[in-house]
Amino acid sequence: MGIQFKSGVSNVMKTKAVADVVFCFDCTGSMDSVIENVKNNVNRFVEGLNADQSVIIDWRMRAVGYGDLECGEEMQNSNDFVSTVPEFQKQVAGIRMCGGGDEPESTLDAILVAAKTSKWRRAHKIIVVFTDAHTKNLHPSTSKKFAVNTFEEFKQSLADDHIKLFLWGANDEKYSGLKLLPNAEINEMDKPHETLSSGADMRSLLELMGKTVSSFAGSEVL
Repeated sequence: MGIQFKSGVSNVMKTKAVADVVFCFDCTGSMDSVIENVKNNVNRFVEGLNADQSVIIDWRMRAVGYGDLECGEEMQNSNDFVSTVPEFQKQVAGIRMCGGGDEPESTLDAILVAAKTSKWRRAHKIIVVFTDAHTKNLHPSTSKKFAVNTFEEFKQSLADDHIKLFLWGANDEKYSGLKLLPNAEINEMDKPHETLSSGADMRSLLELMGKTVSSFAGSEVL
């Protein structure tokens, strides 16, 4: 179980919630500072998870790295879920940076791989994506492996799996299309690298995201 923060209230009935969180990182060169900021500030996310003192959250996290599958950059998808901040920081620190080729990256592939290959518990299933790039269409190898061939099928697959998606990225037509998913929070930015590279912004973002997750974690797991 993850770190718990005591409320000091002993006679209040608390709800126990279960949340599994996958962080997907665009690991091309320009994202190095972003990944470092997440590693340094992940405790803010955990504190946010425990902000609602009426809910105790049993959380696990894992890190996935991705670049451009068209350039032969394999998905970094071997990490298991862990339940302590130091273990997760170690996973994040171990992500290998890559070239990325042209500007769009394999973001949709990373989301689908995370959704389909994570060893989820009966839990709120959460995928968090940080990228400063646009996305390519699904790579043929990903489409074939998971029998998902179109963007509409991609969205339906996430909905069917009850994935809660948080994404921060560039202004992109496909990112905009993800806003229609239930429980999706899609943040398109004019200058994504500038925002995500700010240590102060990342601290605030992770804390806010933790509180957002905490706000729905007490609801029924689908």
